[in-house]
Amino acid sequence: MLHAELKRSPTLIRAIKPYLTDGINMPEQIINQLVQNRLLESDCVVNGWVLEGFPCNESQMNLLTAMRITPSIVFQLDQRQDIATERFSKKKIDPVTGLDYNLGISLVYDPSVKERLIKAPECNPHFVKNGFAAWNANLSVLEDYF
Repeated sequence: MLHAELKRSPTLIRAIKPYLTDGINMPEQIINQLVQNRLLESDCVVNGWVLEGFPCNESQMNLLTAMRITPSIVFQLDQRQDIATERFSKKKIDPVTGLDYNLGISLVYDPSVKERLIKAPECNPHFVKNGFAAWNANLSVLEDYF
């Protein structure tokens, strides 16, 4: 979702680039607006949606409540931080199509695609560490909410 929005909005790129490159958590206002805009698009309204890593705190849960959106299924997958960091280190993005590739498991057959792949900015080890810390700090609130 983020990569698709970045392709459409140069203003958004300027607003969030420091967060992606420095591994700092993005402000709630930006995340909540992106999610809200996406969930209100017709394909999500008609077909449903899957959110990964959202909501991860009380502010995000409040957004869903305010939108009168209740997930029908919620599940949590546990993963150790060191494994997540290693997997993210292999993640690349095609800046032309916005598609993600994990070079640890995905083969890229087209040489032109392979040549233009870039490291996903959110795969910075500091970003992963900060994400785990934020998740763990809010886990009990999330479990109580759902």
